[in-house]
Amino acid sequence: MRELKTSEVEAVSGAGIIADMSAGIGNAIGNVVDSAAALFGKTTTFASISAQMGKGIGQFFELNFSDAMDNLHTSVSDMVGAITSFFSSSDTKL
Repeated sequence: MRELKTSEVEAVSGAGIIADMSAGIGNAIGNVVDSAAALFGKTTTFASISAQMGKGIGQFFELNFSDAMDNLHTSVSDMVGAITSFFSSSDTKL
């Protein structure tokens, strides 16, 4: 009998449901921000950044602290960069 991979265990146990749901919520919020930015002629990627942030928050509640910290660190860093770029130039893709 073989040992199951982590992804196989997660698929069977339903692990990651909170992270997946919070990533979806983050993506929806980011889409609203992207749409608002489009009104000002800006192309942004806040949807993907906020989805990663939402996933990190969900992983925190799932007690997956290592992945949560990685996702939150990356998303906060990306968000700060995107906001800075948004306000610093007139025509920048974020």
